[in-house]
Amino acid sequence: MVFFVVVQGVGLLSDMLHLLSFSFLDTFGMVLEPYSEMFLLVSTRIWMLE
Repeated sequence: MVFFVVVQGVGLLSDMLHLLSFSFLDTFGMVLEPYSEMFLLVSTRIWMLE
């Protein structure tokens, strides 16, 4: 019985961690997207100049 409860708790914790990491990655990507586009533009400009 105790083992079952522990397994359930671990499962819940891993689910919560997955949700947190996914949402964190989503917001991180949204924040970084414009910067990555700018970086691509700048790097292509520099590459064209050279």
